[in-house]
Amino acid sequence: MKKGLNTFFVSLVAIILAMPLAGVTSSFTFSESQFSSNENFDISRSSYAVDIDYTGDNTGFESLTRNELISVTFVVQNTGTMDDTYDLEINWQDDGAGWSGESELENVSVNAQEQENVNFSFQAPVQNVYEGSQMTYTMEVISQNSPASDSIDQVIEIDMVYAIDVELKQGDAQEAKRGDSASYIVTLTNRGENADTFAIEIGNMPKDWSASTSISSVYLEPNTYQDFTMDVNVPNTAAVDEYAVIQIIARVQAENYEYIYGYGITNTTAEDGRTYDVDISADSESKQIIPGGMMIYDLSVTNEGDESDSFALEFIDQGNEGWVSNLSQFDIDDLGPGEDYNLVLSIFSPDNAEEADWSVTSIHIYSKNREQFGDNLEVNTSVRLPVRDVFLSTSEDTLSGNPGSILTYTVSVTNSGSDPDDINLGYEVCESCNAWVVSLSKYTIEDLGDGDSEDIQVFVEVPSSARSTDEAIITINAESHDDATAFANLEITSKVNTVYNQYVTSTMVPIMYPGDAN
Repeated sequence: MKKGLNTFFVSLVAIILAMPLAGVTSSFTFSESQFSSNENFDISRSSYAVDIDYTGDNTGFESLTRNELISVTFVVQNTGTMDDTYDLEINWQDDGAGWSGESELENVSVNAQEQENVNFSFQAPVQNVYEGSQMTYTMEVISQNSPASDSIDQVIEIDMVYAIDVELKQGDAQEAKRGDSASYIVTLTNRGENADTFAIEIGNMPKDWSASTSISSVYLEPNTYQDFTMDVNVPNTAAVDEYAVIQIIARVQAENYEYIYGYGITNTTAEDGRTYDVDISADSESKQIIPGGMMIYDLSVTNEGDESDSFALEFIDQGNEGWVSNLSQFDIDDLGPGEDYNLVLSIFSPDNAEEADWSVTSIHIYSKNREQFGDNLEVNTSVRLPVRDVFLSTSEDTLSGNPGSILTYTVSVTNSGSDPDDINLGYEVCESCNAWVVSLSKYTIEDLGDGDSEDIQVFVEVPSSARSTDEAIITINAESHDDATAFANLEITSKVNTVYNQYVTSTMVPIMYPGDAN
C-alpha cells in the first residue's frame, strides 16, 4: 500500500515539472557538482549503527525462583561501516523488593559488520515477591563515537516452586537489661508449591551477644505455618543505648534449592547499658631530641567509665625515616573506674638526624570490651642540635715532693654543655720532662649529665734523680666524645722539695780515769 502511494506521488511530481507554467519560462539545469556520486558513496561508507538482540532460546522472558541468579547472553551487532566501542547499561524501575542486575562488562568493541556476545546477570529478590511478580530490565548499547544506540527488554518473572516467609507478628523490637533476654515469636509460612523441611538459623551477632531458638528445623506443607520462639541475650558488657540487629533465617533444604531462604530482623536494646570512656594524656605533647638520642614521654591513662575495664594500645609513627618508637606496654587490664595508670613512650632518633627533622607518634587506646570507645593522643618530637662543652678545675694546681715520691692531684671534670656526654681525658708533659711519670685514674667519663661534674686523680711520680730546681708542667686535656671542638685544658705543676745534708761533729775530748774503757 505504501509502495503504490509513493509511485503515484513520484509520477505526479514528474508531470508538474514537465508542464510549463502560464506566463513563466523556466529551464532546469542540474549541476554534476551538486550530485557527486563519489561524495554520496563516501558518506554511506562512514556510518555508525548498532543492534542488540537475544541469543539462543531466549525470547526476552525468564522465570527465576527467589534469590536465584542467572546470566543471560545477548549479541551486539555493529551494523555500521566503522569499527566502534559501545558502553553497556542496564536499567529497571526499582520497587524496593530487592531486584538487581548488572552488565558483566562496562563496554565492548566490535569491528564493522561483525558481532560480539555480551552477558548481563539478573537476580531475583530474597523475599517479598510472589507468583506473578516480575521485573522488566532494559539493556542498552551506546556508541562512544556517535549518537548510535539500541536497546532491548528482558522480563524476569518469579517461580514459587520453593519459598518461605519469616514474620515477627508480635513485634521485632524489644528492650532487656544486661544479663537478661528478650523473647520473640517467629512465624514461618511455606509459600512455595512444594513441602519441605526448613532449617532455622541465626544470623551474625554483635560482640558478646547471643541468641537461641526453640526449634532447629520444621516441616511445612504448602500454605501452612509454624510458630516458635527466639531468645536474644543481652551481655553484661553492653554499652549505653547499645542494640543488636539479629536476623532469624529459615532456609530451604531441597536439593539444588538451598539458596532460597526467608528472614526476619530483630532489634534488641540494652535497657541499662554501662558507660565506657577512657582518657590518655602525656606530660608534654611536644619535645626536642638530639641526633641519636632518646626521649621519654610519661603517659597517663584514666578509666572514666562507670565500671572496671581493660584497654589495648597501639601507635603509628609518621615523619622522617629512621625513627623508632616503643611503648612500655600495650595492654592495661582491670583498671577500675576513676583509676589512673602510668606508662612510658620512648622515642629514638636516628644518628644522622638533622636539625628540624621530626616524628609524630599517634597513640590510640580503646576498650577491649567495646573497641568503638577509645581516645587518641599525638606527640611531636623534633630534632635540635646539642651544645657540647667541657670545663676542668682543681683546688691545687701545684704540688711538690721528694725525689721518688708520687704526687696526687684531684681534677674536677664538668659537662658544661646542654646534654649528657661522654668525656675523653688525656695529658701532655713538657718537652724536658720525660723522666716524670704521669697517669690518670680514668681516661673516659661516660654519660656525664649536663651540668654534672666528676673528679679524677692525676698521679705524678717525681724522678729519683730530680734536683731541687727541677719541675714539670703537665697539661690535662678533656674533649667531648661527639664534638672535637668542645674541649678544655688545665695545667698543673709538679716541683722537687729542697733536701739539706745533716752531719753531727763531736769536738769534746773525753776524760779517762784508771779502769775506764772508751
